[in-house]
Amino acid sequence: MKLSLKKYKNRVGILALFFGTTLLFFSCAKEFGNGETGNGKLKVKVLGVTDMNDISKSAFTASVQSNAKPSKTNSTENDLIAFDAFDALVTVEKDQIKKSRVSIGEGVQGVSSGLMAAAVAPGVKYRLLLYKEDGTFVSSTALVSGQEGEVSVTKGFKYNYYAISYNTEEDVVGINTGNATLAIPEGHDVIHANGSIDIPLTASDANIPLGIVFKHKFARIGLELNTMGMFADIQSAGVSVSGLALKTGTIDLKNGNLSNLQNYTKTLSYSDFTNVNPDYSDAKIAYAYTADATALSSFTVSVNALSLTLDNASTRTFGNLATSPSVFTFSNVTPVLGGSFTARVNLIESPITVAGVKWARTNVYENGGHNPYRFSHTYAHTNQLNSYFSFKGEKARMYGNNGDPCALVYPEGVWRQASELDFRKLVGGRPGGGLLGTNYPAQPFTRGTEGALNFIEYAGAGLGTPSYPSNRLRFNMNGLGISIGAVLALITIDLGSTYGNSLNVWTSTDVSLLPPLVGIGAWYHDATAAISPRNVTDLDVSLLNLGLIETSFRNVRCVRR
Repeated sequence: MKLSLKKYKNRVGILALFFGTTLLFFSCAKEFGNGETGNGKLKVKVLGVTDMNDISKSAFTASVQSNAKPSKTNSTENDLIAFDAFDALVTVEKDQIKKSRVSIGEGVQGVSSGLMAAAVAPGVKYRLLLYKEDGTFVSSTALVSGQEGEVSVTKGFKYNYYAISYNTEEDVVGINTGNATLAIPEGHDVIHANGSIDIPLTASDANIPLGIVFKHKFARIGLELNTMGMFADIQSAGVSVSGLALKTGTIDLKNGNLSNLQNYTKTLSYSDFTNVNPDYSDAKIAYAYTADATALSSFTVSVNALSLTLDNASTRTFGNLATSPSVFTFSNVTPVLGGSFTARVNLIESPITVAGVKWARTNVYENGGHNPYRFSHTYAHTNQLNSYFSFKGEKARMYGNNGDPCALVYPEGVWRQASELDFRKLVGGRPGGGLLGTNYPAQPFTRGTEGALNFIEYAGAGLGTPSYPSNRLRFNMNGLGISIGAVLALITIDLGSTYGNSLNVWTSTDVSLLPPLVGIGAWYHDATAAISPRNVTDLDVSLLNLGLIETSFRNVRCVRR
């Protein structure tokens, strides 16, 4: 019995030793992270992408050469270039982040609290790589922004994570997981994130949060064709971009560094352009990307066809572009890695020139909403109240004191309200109606009617049909409005019998009257079916509270600055 008991005790000791050693092994495995089975779930969410790097003004100043007629070369940004079909204002501007902004919340590992970032669009694909702290590769997982991703991990480890995306719905493939590098294909945007996360043994098995904040790595170059200055959507166009000498390269996912830069040339056609604003087709943009921050060699934007959809649903086609395209060559443009700029070609309705003054073809009106200050596409009369302004009123049907609706026509600063001097060059006489100064000769004009509504026209120099209604400068007799009350901030006006019978167009010029006619007056352009065009002084001008001026309401015509 003693021998049996001894054997039994030995067996118990052996079993105790075996189970104790096994327990110690698993305990150490959990404590020091030696196990290999996933026992936790990372819950991954894209928080945003940080703003693009700031670009100094000197970094993207460009010179622009064009084949405009008459030829204008070596112009700088913001120069107006005249073509046969239209004019163009070329700008090179730093991009503003247009996407919605998000605030990165508290408690995200590796992310500064309160950081503001741009939202990443839902559906953008990215790839998340996990490595142990010792560099051992763990996993590569394809995930999608806007959806919570899930990645298996083992608790008790510290992981380094690397995220990479083309900022599109294209999956990222071809990563060398051995050294965490990726050769970027040509023509791709690149956003990248890296960081580390500690996963303690006490972490939740099913909910370990990881927030991803991307950064832009390449320089982005936008090429924009804009017809807001022609007040019409693009129906179709022929646009080509050539000579974009760009570079791509290899990104080190561990630190985001770029290396092994490779040259490639990017060509773009109209099919590469998309709407800047999804709701409107009056601005189209295409993007190119480069991994190099050295100055670009010159690149060319050519417009060889253009058809616009007008407000009356008709089409305006510039057929002469097929044989005489508008060509813009950009040079001296320096990209900034992580930054974005746009080379914008603003196409602007061409003017009609009479006596040296470049006139808008029709009156300005305020449409509200998108691109609010516009010119009519046709020469039709209109008694729409959004085309009647007070003297120096910036907004239709409202009193003002120092406004100019013409200055707000897109692109702002190209047009201004016609002055008394501008009209004197049409109707003749001396500015101010005095006896001194230049006595301008009156320009010849013709009268006409359209559906019993009267107008006056001047022969001018400018493109006519079929691209525009005419190469004659027309002033319709749309009458004038007198205030009969107000609804909210808008004045209710009465045109009486003046519509179709009386021409009334404000100038931008005021006049202070001397005693005994003390007060404030303003010059306006007027005519009737019987009275020849002239400039007269309006004495019906008085001051209101808040510095506003009470006047009648007339049309406004713009001229080029």
